[in-house]
Amino acid sequence: LLPHNHPEQGQYQNSVAIFGQDEGLIVAYTVPDSLYSAPRLAEVRALHQRLQALPTVQSVNSLASFPLLSHTAITGEPNLTLIETLVDEASVANKGAALRASVRANPLAQGQLVSADERTAGFYLSLNAQNAQQAVAMKALMAQLAVIVKQYPAGAVSIAGNAAIKDATISTLQTEYSWFVPVFILCLVVLFYGVFRSIRAVIIAATAVALNVLYTLGIQSSLGVPLNLVTLITPPLVMTMGLAYSAHMLNDFFARLGQNHQGQSVPVFSEKLIQHMTIPLAMTGFTTMLGFLALAWNDLPAIRQFAFLSALGVVLGFILTLTWIPALLTLTHRQRAYHQHITLVWVDKAAQRLARFAVKQRRIILAVATLVLFASAIYSTQIESNTHYVRDFSNTSAVRSDFEHINQKLGGVTPIEIVLHAEGTADFSDPQLIKAYVQPL
Repeated sequence: LLPHNHPEQGQYQNSVAIFGQDEGLIVAYTVPDSLYSAPRLAEVRALHQRLQALPTVQSVNSLASFPLLSHTAITGEPNLTLIETLVDEASVANKGAALRASVRANPLAQGQLVSADERTAGFYLSLNAQNAQQAVAMKALMAQLAVIVKQYPAGAVSIAGNAAIKDATISTLQTEYSWFVPVFILCLVVLFYGVFRSIRAVIIAATAVALNVLYTLGIQSSLGVPLNLVTLITPPLVMTMGLAYSAHMLNDFFARLGQNHQGQSVPVFSEKLIQHMTIPLAMTGFTTMLGFLALAWNDLPAIRQFAFLSALGVVLGFILTLTWIPALLTLTHRQRAYHQHITLVWVDKAAQRLARFAVKQRRIILAVATLVLFASAIYSTQIESNTHYVRDFSNTSAVRSDFEHINQKLGGVTPIEIVLHAEGTADFSDPQLIKAYVQPL
């Protein structure tokens, strides 16, 4: 989300160039007893191999692969001798006790690869840099992991990480879109048919809204603007604005058509209607567009993209309302009564009562509005920024429960990566040098 010229973006790209792609996943395997028994270590080794075999996975760090520093029995000083862990069935059966001692003595493993209660093993998956940027590859990876999860007891395998959150977010948005669009269409049909009693009015409004969304998405795609968590809001926003514009034009057309006592032809009448509606719709569209364009100076590219796409949707909606809708109204109009404008009696009565109340109780209304204004100004200063996207999911969702479980058992899911650059002849292969830098943290 950061702009390309942001200093943090440069540091991030430098880190990725040195150490590889930072996109990764954490898989946790939880058992009811100790991990260091021979059967459990064999299960850890088997799961490690299955994860390593996935095509999108570049490497896996776990108990089955992590190089543990040993300590000499005499001096207790660390050396660079590596303990081979779980490389074959014999090591699984014979090295459980030695492995436990080594893990407990190594802060890079204890609490990271093995939980404090020694019942959860962590598997850190590094992904191929090329595949990590492809939505299709990541979707396939999450589907393959889901198959693996189903082959273990419920709750035994948990998955967390940025890739898991992104996949869950995309799946949630797709699910919500799958019901939002039909519900929106149903509301459009009920509203427009209920007011205008005309199937043609429903079709005209639906086509205008559909064209508005399709034109906006087509231009977005041609400009190479991706769909992200911010720009995904644009289509429903454009649909809602298009619906409002269509309602204004259709209502004014049919209301004025019923009052057309001069016997004007529909084309002439439509031309005068367009002249009458242009200024009100232009003022509404212009102010709405300016509201969105106010976000165009935001430093975040996704916010700027949302601003321009939303403003584009407003302009397209304005153009379609003054061209597409009158053209269809004129084309589909017939000499016999095309439409009988429906007056919603209860709406008119409610509007009259509201108008009388607003005039009669104007002082009370102004006093209450002022009090609410001050209260809102005070509470608005207490708004907190939230970048924990996983907490936007319900507590019962799999992605949220897996995140909380791994966050509790394995020392956190979202690490802070610190890149150290040695100067002169300093060498980070010296454990004492690393210790000097890490201890203050």
